[in-house]
Amino acid sequence: LNYLKVNPKECIFTPSNEFHTTFFPERTEFLVFNNQKRDRDTYEKDLVRYNLVNNSNIKFLLEKFHEKRIL
Repeated sequence: LNYLKVNPKECIFTPSNEFHTTFFPERTEFLVFNNQKRDRDTYEKDLVRYNLVNNSNIKFLLEKFHEKRIL
């Protein structure tokens, strides 16, 4: 596992079918670009949600995987 801290106005890419998670410590807006129609309904149908990272485990996960951090 790796983690990546993304700063405002930075972009990241995740390939199709790549398992990943996001954590936003504050209210955040982000844009998703894809070659598929991305209205809310289509986006939600294509998405699988798991609660992997949350306020109660984020500190532990960051400490555990710190040495594998991607800068």
